Amino acid sequence: MYTLTIETTCDETSLTLTSKTKSGLFVHSHLVLSQAQKHAEYGGVFPNVAKREHAKNLIPLLIQLIKDAKADLQKIEIQKETISELKEVLQREPELFVHLAMLLKSGFFIPLEKIVVVSGPGLDPAVWVGVNFAKSLAKITKAPIVPVNHMEGHIFSTLLKGDNPYTVVKPELPSMALLISGGHTQLVLIRDFGDYKIIGETLDDAVGEAFDKVARMLDLHYPGGPEISKLAKEARKKNIKLETKFPRPILKEGYDFSFSGLKTAVKYFVDDLKKQNKLTKEKKLAIAREFEDAVAEVLSVKLTKASEEFKAQSIIVGGGVSANSHIAETIKKNIKKNMYKAPANLTGDNALMSAVAEFAYPHCQIDVNELKSDPNWSIETVKS
Repeated sequence: MYTLTIETTCDETSLTLTSKTKSGLFVHSHLVLSQAQKHAEYGGVFPNVAKREHAKNLIPLLIQLIKDAKADLQKIEIQKETISELKEVLQREPELFVHLAMLLKSGFFIPLEKIVVVSGPGLDPAVWVGVNFAKSLAKITKAPIVPVNHMEGHIFSTLLKGDNPYTVVKPELPSMALLISGGHTQLVLIRDFGDYKIIGETLDDAVGEAFDKVARMLDLHYPGGPEISKLAKEARKKNIKLETKFPRPILKEGYDFSFSGLKTAVKYFVDDLKKQNKLTKEKKLAIAREFEDAVAEVLSVKLTKASEEFKAQSIIVGGGVSANSHIAETIKKNIKKNMYKAPANLTGDNALMSAVAEFAYPHCQIDVNELKSDPNWSIETVKS
């Protein structure tokens, strides 16, 4: 039997089919469908567009997942009452209901041992699609549902090792995690699997948001992180520097983060250049480099101080922005501890990272009728 994991917290629709073996976690198939192009015109993720795309893509993605995994199917009998229940559960996703009803006409489905669903934190309309999909599949298969916290998934994305079947390593504890993405920036003390304490978090923009907004100022494409990083890398290669130093926000104060001041400083600087018609390609390279340097320094300093104060034996760097090589290199240069970082294909939002979390230690199962979206679910309240 299989475990199906569902991820719809933002703008990636992702499913993975796994099973537990004596050798570790066997991944039969893992798919991620990005909506980045759909949101490019908005310069960021538009929640209702994300919701619509998830509802449209989940069944085609599930069909492809089953094909790629060459999964065994079992005969199922769907009662009329069950169809009525599915229609009620998916009343906010009518397109998803139609696709699911068509799939069920075959009379066969994958045998599921459990259904793992990422039920927060995230964009509420987007999370609800995954939650309602999980509820529907639970009613069809009678498989138990296991909600997993999205931020915990980012932690476990860094701990998957080896070849298929994979193993999950346990970092030296306590460990200090820096979780950086488009929607979150957090420092989390890991005392054990399932035992977390948030040491600091963003007071305004998350790191990824700051990258996207600065990219828009420089007339770069969305998502902005890779675009800024590309220019900054070119600037370092050509030794192009900015004559102005951007602020390093609340560098000496506590462990919370604030990037609004940095973002505002960049905006004033760029606006002034545009008024003078002096925003050249070289200036863009220099601005990108100085902005990325400022972010990397703030993250590195905060992580270093937190790891020392809380006597962390290792560090973890997870989330979409951890794919930024300059940030990772800055941290690694300043902290002489074992660093766990996800491979590039697992830094962004994906279902596999949450499947790994559930595989690593037992999570709390929940009644299908009690499952709901929790867009502000704190990692501190995760229960095993």
